[in-house]
Amino acid sequence: MYMKKMRYSKTSLVTISIIALIILLAPSVFAGVFKLVIYPPMTPIKPGIEMREVDGVHQLIPSGVDNVLPSFWMSQYTFIEVKEAPSWASVSFPDSTPITPPDSVEYSIKAIVAVSEDAPAYEFGTVKLSITTGKFMRTIFPSWFPMCNEFNMDQSFQIQAGYLPLLTATNPPAKEGTPNTNINHMLHLVNNGNARSLIEFTVDYDAIPDGWSIAPPASLYINKGESIDVPVDIYSPRTFGYTDEWAQIPIKMNMRSVVEPTGDSANYTVTVSTHCVGYYAPVPGGNNPAMLFGSIIGIIILIIIVIIVTVKMIRKSSFTTKLKLPRRKKEE
Repeated sequence: MYMKKMRYSKTSLVTISIIALIILLAPSVFAGVFKLVIYPPMTPIKPGIEMREVDGVHQLIPSGVDNVLPSFWMSQYTFIEVKEAPSWASVSFPDSTPITPPDSVEYSIKAIVAVSEDAPAYEFGTVKLSITTGKFMRTIFPSWFPMCNEFNMDQSFQIQAGYLPLLTATNPPAKEGTPNTNINHMLHLVNNGNARSLIEFTVDYDAIPDGWSIAPPASLYINKGESIDVPVDIYSPRTFGYTDEWAQIPIKMNMRSVVEPTGDSANYTVTVSTHCVGYYAPVPGGNNPAMLFGSIIGIIILIIIVIIVTVKMIRKSSFTTKLKLPRRKKEE
């Protein structure tokens, strides 16, 4: 009976030894199936504004051995490191050392991606990850112990920088002019965005005071970092007599990308202030000083001529009347 028990013990010891040797030589066979995937974002990331959460999952489908040994030992312990990223992007993992239990459940993992304001609009970049993983028990036992090996499963995903419609547009200095004149203003624009852009100008004509008018600028293109001056013509009212009036005219601008005209855009508004002061007389030449002075002199000369002609006509009429009077007969 004793010999029989010894044979069983030897058999069990040999079996355990063989299993241990197999595990030692081929641990991956008993390591279960581990998955860690980062899903690339489907839309561009807004530069300088957005902190995009990029989703991913990690999962460990257990093997037979995982269900025998302590669950915490057999959990997958992973280190995630950003190995490479575009110069215009910042990538980080709030949980860079996730622990995955051997329960076949998909657990969420997130990366935080930000894009700088000078990122090239709509350009793609690749983020490369260095991932080192293995059983948690490798932190307890030496590396030669069964199931304590670790391996790399590097992967990458793509991100896309969005468009930043950033325009600096300041209100031009107020200008003064006389009635019925063209008063020129200059808008100073700077493209602080990250791409060549289209600027379209519009005016709310209901907001323009009576008698005033404006010629809005035509649409234009402005390169990244470019600074331009845009002329705007304001026409003062033709009010007869003396005028002292201010006009505050808003000019709206829509900025959008040349590459993706239907994508992100931004609206900006500047206010053009104009002061109309002076007299207006509807004479030829308008309010041109030289023409106005000449017209006044002409009118004065015309009045003098009319007076002279009138006086002459009166004198001539009086002389004719005297000639027609009958002479008195001499007394006999």
